[in-house]
Amino acid sequence: MEFTFYLTLKENCYNGHMERKLRKAENSLRISGLAVIAFGVWSIIKFFFNLVLTPEIIFGASYFADMDEEYTTMIFVVIYFFFALDLLFRSIIGVNAYLEGIGRKRKSGYLVLACLSFILSAVSLHYFFSPDAYTYSITDAIISIIVECTSCFAMAELVISAFTIRVINRKMEAGKCS
Repeated sequence: MEFTFYLTLKENCYNGHMERKLRKAENSLRISGLAVIAFGVWSIIKFFFNLVLTPEIIFGASYFADMDEEYTTMIFVVIYFFFALDLLFRSIIGVNAYLEGIGRKRKSGYLVLACLSFILSAVSLHYFFSPDAYTYSITDAIISIIVECTSCFAMAELVISAFTIRVINRKMEAGKCS
């Protein structure tokens, strides 16, 4: 009788441990999803303020002097299109991660976008270390590197948390709570 009680108690401890890990991963997924959306909004706001306040930083001082106004407008429309597309992808990733974190949906498509976004962000980090990246201010360069690294960290945390939730759910459904 005591031995059976001990095994049941041990199984409940493992279930409690797995449930704590699951709650922690779900919380992490929700926070990471919101962070991914916030970094997408931040990139548009930063570009807009840089464009309005100091357009020579983005395109160079003599870039606007030789162009027609229509051509310049077309360039800005294309740039904003790509920023809107980036925000759309980040919103899809963030919203789906948040919904999975609260237990509503379990789609895998957003994880593919998240992995792709993480890889592209990680690869683009080398730009910040090139000599021509930020010639106007070392402070802006350092801040941009920190923000981009934080964005990569949030995306990696999102992917890791999503996979952790899926593994824990499979173990709990199979009855292997160790």
